[in-house]
Amino acid sequence: MSKKAKKAVKAKAEVKKIVRDSISESELIEKLKKDLKSFQYLTPLIVTNKYNVSLGVSKKVLRKLAETNQIKLVANNPRSPIYIVPK
Repeated sequence: MSKKAKKAVKAKAEVKKIVRDSISESELIEKLKKDLKSFQYLTPLIVTNKYNVSLGVSKKVLRKLAETNQIKLVANNPRSPIYIVPK
C-alpha cells in the first residue's frame, strides 16, 4: 500500500459524523417555552447546540415562536437571526 493510500484511509477514519436527535418540532417548542427565561438572546445555533437538532429545525421553531409573540426578532440576518425574550 502506498503512502498516499495510507493517508487517505487514515483521513476517512478520522471523520466524525454528528448524529442529531429526531425530536419533533412541537416537542422542541415545548422544551423551549420552559427554558425561555434562562436565555438572554436566542439564535438558531444556540438552539441547535443545546437541544441537538438540525439548524433548519431550529430556524423553523424560532420563527414559529416569533409568530406567536413569545420571542421577538431583533436582527434579521439571513444566516443567523437574533431573537430576544420580551419581558
